[in-house]
Amino acid sequence: MSDNQFGAIQIQLDVCADEMENLTDWEREFIESISDQFTRSGRLSEKQKQVLRSCNKTYPVAHCVVV
Repeated sequence: MSDNQFGAIQIQLDVCADEMENLTDWEREFIESISDQFTRSGRLSEKQKQVLRSCNKTYPVAHCVVV
């Protein structure tokens, strides 16, 4: 994973963390889980990245970065 991709994922996770009150219970649990995983391993699966992007759909800043 390039530094650019790593940074893009971190931005998307940060945006979701800042907007937790606007997410569904499932989205909150998912974001917390993959945030922990990303902190530990620095990796997410392609499916996890897809779901992360869908969680960010209402926050335009997250769409400025391509993962």
